[in-house]
Amino acid sequence: MILKMSIPILKYSLSTQNQRVESFEVNPGDEQYRIYSTDSLPSSSEVDQIIWAAYRQIFSEHQILKSTKQPFLESQLRFNQISIKDFIKGLVLSAPFRDLNYNVNNNYRFVEICVQRVLGRDIYNEREKIAWSIIIATQGLEGFIDTLLNTQEYLSNFGDSIVPFQRRRIIPQRSKGEMPFNLKTPRYGIEFRSKLAATQFSWASPIRRFRPQEQQPKAGDPALFLNMVQEMGPGL
Repeated sequence: MILKMSIPILKYSLSTQNQRVESFEVNPGDEQYRIYSTDSLPSSSEVDQIIWAAYRQIFSEHQILKSTKQPFLESQLRFNQISIKDFIKGLVLSAPFRDLNYNVNNNYRFVEICVQRVLGRDIYNEREKIAWSIIIATQGLEGFIDTLLNTQEYLSNFGDSIVPFQRRRIIPQRSKGEMPFNLKTPRYGIEFRSKLAATQFSWASPIRRFRPQEQQPKAGDPALFLNMVQEMGPGL
């Protein structure tokens, strides 16, 4: 009998980021994120807003398509069969999220995307990337998401009933807050962007050589014998 032991998450230093500094804002402006929660028994229209906020946080606005919608999860949330935390887990483990983010990136970049969208902050350092990447390699995608959602950081900030958001975007003594994660973190990593560019370049030549069927030379056309004549040379 083989016993499998899960590897504990590697320890990493907690660098001082904006969300770890105590807030002193008296009148927060437009940069303050609106909190979407089910604690106050939301109405049907408010549940719609909660669902939209969850999609926008996990997929980001440019990824929200008809194919990314999860009607079954939405129905469960509307009828209080699952919590917002369960809804977030379902979105991250859904096939569209996997196709748009996991299958087109390496583990390090996927970790960065998930920490931003699930924990609402930037990655602390390269050591944290390695730590979470080890969890993906040893426990799989679902084990990684479960561990992320059950961290004390997630539970203390969002719990079971609050849609994750980018924490503390307001920075004192600056006219603008931090850039939203979906704007500063492209969908593809640099290695995948280079592959996409190479693929487009490789198709350029075959497209230029394409000739419609009606323009193809027919039997007896002198053009069919052109190569043969050129090979014979002028001396023959």
